Amino acid sequence: MKHWLDQFMGLDHGEKVAIVAGGERAFGEFEGGHSHDTKISAVHFVRFRPTASMQSAIADLRQPVLLTVDHGEYHVQTVVPGSMREEWLSDLSV
Repeated sequence: MKHWLDQFMGLDHGEKVAIVAGGERAFGEFEGGHSHDTKISAVHFVRFRPTASMQSAIADLRQPVLLTVDHGEYHVQTVVPGSMREEWLSDLSV
């Protein structure tokens, strides 16, 4: 497991994790204190700040919304399901 986690060292610094909606991208802001030069935590708290137009796109289930990760040799994107999008919108309305 350590080998796999070590490949993600630095993931929490810079623009590497994002939500893509409505042609816009909101990068994740990682809570500090969960990694350093030689160690990364398996669990992180990440905040995204989507624009109003991104929030509208997230609410429109006809439009695709993606979660992307671009870090080192690791590049992946996945479609965010409607149930998760509804949870995100609920969180944003608090």
